[in-house]
Amino acid sequence: MNPIEITPVFVEGEMIDDSLFEERKIYISREYGLAIHRCLCGCGNKVVMPINHEGWDWGWNFIEAEGKVSFHPSVGNWNWPCQSHYVITNNVAIPV
Repeated sequence: MNPIEITPVFVEGEMIDDSLFEERKIYISREYGLAIHRCLCGCGNKVVMPINHEGWDWGWNFIEAEGKVSFHPSVGNWNWPCQSHYVITNNVAIPV
């Protein structure tokens, strides 16, 4: 997997229907503390990422600055055949 530029889409209210998710877009709901995207390897699997909130035991750290988003730690899709693994930094997914 080469580095892939992604586009953040901020969603208010309920998340959109899965069938409307577009490749290379990450849908972020601050209200529900979730970020969802299609796996960036191209396999099409849905990746659901809880965003860290105070009091939660686990989740991705989410940083938004100047229209760009970053998530840490990395995204590892170990349970899928693709086994993709990447870090999203400043709207770019970089393979690890």
